[in-house]
Amino acid sequence: MTNPDFNEIHNGALSFAQHLLQAHGEFPPFGVSLGVSGNIAYVVKGRETEHLFSEEMVEYLQTSFRQQALHGYISAAGVCINMSAPVPDKEQEYDAICVRMAHIHDGAIEVFVPYSLDEEGACQLGAPLVRAGESFQLVGGLVQPA
Repeated sequence: MTNPDFNEIHNGALSFAQHLLQAHGEFPPFGVSLGVSGNIAYVVKGRETEHLFSEEMVEYLQTSFRQQALHGYISAAGVCINMSAPVPDKEQEYDAICVRMAHIHDGAIEVFVPYSLDEEGACQLGAPLVRAGESFQLVGGLVQPA
């Protein structure tokens, strides 16, 4: 990732997701945003027990971030999802932390980081896979006064 804003959002999301995985073995979708003044904010709803990958929560976060970008409050955002991802060129899947990120000036990317939990609950991370983002875009609006 060449955009430092993407790096900041990804590192924050990955660290928080890893903490939740080690503490609970799972996590619900959550968001991370970067304000135009450079401040990082996390958006976390209470733990969902039935559907950890909640399409409604992901859509809510993405829509909320789009509105914030349109009003000039944020320059970038990410939605972090606990999901299964396909192994390239194979018919199997792996557990992954997915961070969908979008920037008002630099498009969108998705980063998949495979993980596994050992018997003590420690989280082991694999090599990330980065691809162009498709489902989450931000369009900037007027910059709000600080």
